[in-house]
Amino acid sequence: MRFPRGRVPQNEGLHHLLPPALEVLRLDPMAEGHMYEGDLLAAVPTRSPDIRSTSPELGCDLRLIVSDLSDPSDLPPDLEYEVKRFLAL
Repeated sequence: MRFPRGRVPQNEGLHHLLPPALEVLRLDPMAEGHMYEGDLLAAVPTRSPDIRSTSPELGCDLRLIVSDLSDPSDLPPDLEYEVKRFLAL
């Protein structure tokens, strides 16, 4: 499943983009945006922390999705780093 991640990396319209992005990630954490398998997962946790403070439910949903990954070490190294960094917050 592909998700048009478009403006997610630019932190634009996150209140509108993150809910559908999280729905996609719930179904397939390795969903492909526009570049490679798992790029949506790489983009979402690295977005502005402000969104998690203004919409804590989005941060909680994302934490649940990321926590449910069976073994982050099975991810590509860059993605594994971002996932572990997000979980450490």
